[in-house]
Amino acid sequence: MSPSAAADGQNADPMARKERKKAEFNPELVKQTIAYNFHDNSLNYPPFNDNIMFNKLKNRLLAFFIEAEKVKKFGKSEGIIKTEEKSGFSWDYRIELHLCLKRLVNRVINTNNKEQ
Repeated sequence: MSPSAAADGQNADPMARKERKKAEFNPELVKQTIAYNFHDNSLNYPPFNDNIMFNKLKNRLLAFFIEAEKVKKFGKSEGIIKTEEKSGFSWDYRIELHLCLKRLVNRVINTNNKEQ
């Protein structure tokens, strides 16, 4: 480790790091980004607004987007690391799964023949 990293607080105890993360990450600011709005708009489909399963799926995808942004900014949390160890699936694999799920939802939305 470099001395400058320790001076910046990068190697501080986990509780201090956790407090810093809480102070600096605001999900509402993520929701205002162009990327988040693009994902949100790509999942909009008015005929499915009353569909509970579609809304749960959409909320799950958008919540994962926010979580992924948090990981980009701060790295993996202890919870994510524990989940990786417990499940055996890496964070990158979870990202790929969510991207595939989003693509499938977009295919359903963009299907010409809705009766299939």
